[in-house]
This record gives sequence, structure tokens and C-alpha cells, in this order.
Amino acid sequence: NVIYAGFRVGYNATSNNYYDADTHHFRLGTGSSAGGNLYVGGGVYLGGTAAANKLDDYDEGTWTPSVAGGGGVATYTSNFGHYTKIGRQVTLQYFIAFQKNTISSTVQMGGLPFTVASYSPATNYPQGCVMLDGLAIATNNIVFQCANGTTAGDLIGGNGGTTSHAGLSAAVLSSTGTMNFRGISIYFTS
Repeated sequence: NVIYAGFRVGYNATSNNYYDADTHHFRLGTGSSAGGNLYVGGGVYLGGTAAANKLDDYDEGTWTPSVAGGGGVATYTSNFGHYTKIGRQVTLQYFIAFQKNTISSTVQMGGLPFTVASYSPATNYPQGCVMLDGLAIATNNIVFQCANGTTAGDLIGGNGGTTSHAGLSAAVLSSTGTMNFRGISIYFTS
């Protein structure tokens, strides 16, 4: 019999499942075809034992974004999104094909899958890259800005200029056509 140093799970002489103390590898499977699943109920500590090093959540899924503003809502041809949540970090990808309908004032997106953390200082808002096609008035430098402590945020237009940025006015939206709104955003949840 060959004796391997280290921690063994389901070890027997033919399956060769073991932790190799020399290489620091944990192998699931047989021989050179290592594979399988490892299920952990409480979390995994990465790089230390402090609470900040504990990864205890991973999630992937879909969500349904919405567009609104000034109490009005959009009409949708298509609206869908995907998310990945690792610990507190949420990464979103979304697409919305919509008509202006009754949107007025400034344009917002809602329906985020997790509440945005309350950042400090309160002026530290997470941003996301967006592309908005089919507008009535050409507008550059549009970003999505999450609102602290909510599941929504504002579209911001005109940033990068000599004046402060402001919410994207509903006046730039087409009154008759379909607009395509797509983007990627990253934020932290509580």
C-alpha cells in the first residue's frame, strides 16, 4: 500500500481521492481525471480566517429591469437581465427595448435584483456602462448610477462636461420609436 500524507475523503486504494500535502492539491476523482463537486454549507475562507475573508454566497439568475420617470412608465418590447452575485458584489447585464409611453422628468431604471448598499459618503454612487439607441436627441456619455439603499437608479447624461452632471431628461427619448437600452453595472449589496 502507498501511504499519502494529508486529509483524505472517501479514500481507498483504487479511487486515489486525497489531499496531497506536497502539492497542496485536493483531488476529487480517480487518477489523472480529477473532477467532481465540493459542497460547503457554511462558507470558504480565502486568504485568511477573518470575517472579511469568508465567501459565503454565490448566486446566478435573471431579473426584470424596468424604465420609468416622473411617475410614468415605459411600454416594453423586451426587457431582461442576468446577474452574478459573489459575496456582496453584484454584476448585472441587461437589455431593454421600450417605448417612452408616459415617462416624464428624468429617466430611471428599477427592478435591480438586490438592494444597493448605502455608501459613505453619500456621494459615492456605483456607476454602470450603458448604450441607449433610438433617441430623439443625440446624447453622449450616458451612465447608469445606482441609488444608495434602493433597487433602482438614474440614467445620468452630460457627465464629463464643464458643469455638473444631471439626470437624463425624458425629452431626449423618442416619442414614437422603440429605443434599445443595454448595459453592465457592478455594485455592492448590504
